[in-house]
Amino acid sequence: TQATMGCCGSDGDRDPDEKAKFDPDFKGPLEKRHCTDTFWLLLFVAFWVGMVIVAGFGFSEGDPNYLIHGYDSFGNVCGQDNDQAITDVNSGLDMSNRDRLFYVDPTDLDTLRLCVESCPTDGNAAATPVDAAAAGLCLTAPYTADGSQDSNSNFNSDCVEAWDGGTVFLNRCIPTEGVVSAAASALETIFKDINADGVSAEVVADFKSSWEVIVYLCLLSAVVAMLIVFLMRFIAWFLVWVCYWLSYAAIIALAGFLWYSWKSTKDDNDAATSVTQGAKDNEKWYLYGSIAWSIVGSILLLILIFMYSRIKLTIALFREASSAILHMPLIVFMPVWIFMLVVMMIAYFVFVMMYLYTAADVTEDANGYAEFNADRNLFYMWWYHLFGTLWTLNVILAFNECAIAGAIATYFFTRDKKKLGSPILGGVWRTIRYHLGSLAFGAFIIAVVQLMRIILEYIDRKLKGKKSKLVDFVMKCLKCCLWCFEKCLKFLNRNAYIEIAIYGVGFCNGAKRAFFLLLRNAARVFAINSVGDFVLFLGKVTIVALCTIGATIWIKRLDDVTYWAVPVFVVMVFSYVVASIFLSVYEMTIDTLFICFVEDSERNDGTADKPYFMSKNLLRLLSKRSRKRQKATEAGADEPAYDKAKTEEGATD
Repeated sequence: TQATMGCCGSDGDRDPDEKAKFDPDFKGPLEKRHCTDTFWLLLFVAFWVGMVIVAGFGFSEGDPNYLIHGYDSFGNVCGQDNDQAITDVNSGLDMSNRDRLFYVDPTDLDTLRLCVESCPTDGNAAATPVDAAAAGLCLTAPYTADGSQDSNSNFNSDCVEAWDGGTVFLNRCIPTEGVVSAAASALETIFKDINADGVSAEVVADFKSSWEVIVYLCLLSAVVAMLIVFLMRFIAWFLVWVCYWLSYAAIIALAGFLWYSWKSTKDDNDAATSVTQGAKDNEKWYLYGSIAWSIVGSILLLILIFMYSRIKLTIALFREASSAILHMPLIVFMPVWIFMLVVMMIAYFVFVMMYLYTAADVTEDANGYAEFNADRNLFYMWWYHLFGTLWTLNVILAFNECAIAGAIATYFFTRDKKKLGSPILGGVWRTIRYHLGSLAFGAFIIAVVQLMRIILEYIDRKLKGKKSKLVDFVMKCLKCCLWCFEKCLKFLNRNAYIEIAIYGVGFCNGAKRAFFLLLRNAARVFAINSVGDFVLFLGKVTIVALCTIGATIWIKRLDDVTYWAVPVFVVMVFSYVVASIFLSVYEMTIDTLFICFVEDSERNDGTADKPYFMSKNLLRLLSKRSRKRQKATEAGADEPAYDKAKTEEGATD
């Protein structure tokens, strides 16, 4: 097969900004296609070779125990024997029996850190130097208090005093009392609650008693989600029209409220003998707000009026999406294994990053404490690994979208739905066989923008407290612009993947086709994405609400469950994840059906030579003349004389 190496070269004789032309050989997603954007696939593979090399360096030089168990201010890893890390006499000690990390000042991350056997439970836990030494709260090697001063140590032999109360979290001593900051106070409340009166033990016992019910309810949430997807076929029209007319009501109500508030404020000021400056300002701002919203509201009302005919398309697409998913019910599970791949990739990133971070040299800071100091090469490795992770995650998500689009496009362009075959496997196979390069290209663009946002956030944090208000304003504007740019690119990429799934074109050509198609149908796109997204949000809320209510009723009836809110919360979170997964398929299905509908209406006209592929549900959205043509074609009759004459007349023109 021919492989397309270029970027923006044409993948056919159709210009991307032209409407689709009739092709007698087009029967849906092309089976005869070629590999696209092979260069980007090779680049992606080469980049991953580099990621493996970087990971190997981290595995050979790093030690994640520094982060897992924590290390004290002298480079000693808690819970193990250590080699000398810095010149201080307290470095290189055996901490095998001290597996907890203690912060002398828990509100300051740069404070003195010590490895201790157990976290302090009350103030002045070390009553004598010997007790302090036993607790690990003295600084002279080997953590004993003999009263002598060691000249090789940056610290004296005094023992530190423990703060009041503490608990263990990730091998770190966390204070539960006496912490002033709001964040620590919140932690204090949480840790007190989960440890007081054996609450944590009760929660564990509740999970043991109700785990079967939790599993049943989680599975039930999937059934509810499937049911909602099925019901969308029948209730979508109601939800869409409710959203539409509520928008009217909200715009008019807000305008009325603002003008009423201005009038009542003005009347009160006119009737008052003396008016404060604040009352005058309120009257002025109500007037400005009323005028501004009247202008904006009028524009929105005009848009809603203009969208009226497009709302029918949104309803029809919702119904068609439900029908497509019912013909291919297994498609809703596509994002499940994609989600698992995403979780695995994130876990891999964290795992390797722990090694890379601790591969840095341990040096002494200005206080004589141990710190990791990465050289320039290692610093670049961190960013290389981060970008590779972002790129891979976006490739995984792009694969999900392209495979689903291929399956839905096959459904749309198959006239006899009984001959669908295996559209899901077909979509997956075509994506893997021909288009991984295009997905890598599109994912690369998104990953670059995401990396720019992370770098900008990194710079902003580095300049925290050092930049002027003007610089701070510019940074916020840049962040906002990059966020919007990323959203626009993701939207365009999604539609580009649909074009790729249908026609087998390269990424650039698919993006161009999608862009001009969306531009030609901007009003339809606005209606689908505004009203449609809100309806899908209502679907998520419905699924979560039903599952949460069911879980509350069921679990509260269990006699051996004390804290029923905890398992209910687990069910609620799981139901939200399930709802997001199922409805993400629904959303992608709607977007694909819309592209297919536009492509079908542009390349065909319903005549015997160029019949429509779309279902009767979508055919109702076309003109009466087009419907008559399609009906005559399906009946096997000749084109109506009037329409035939019009067609010939148009051809002559």
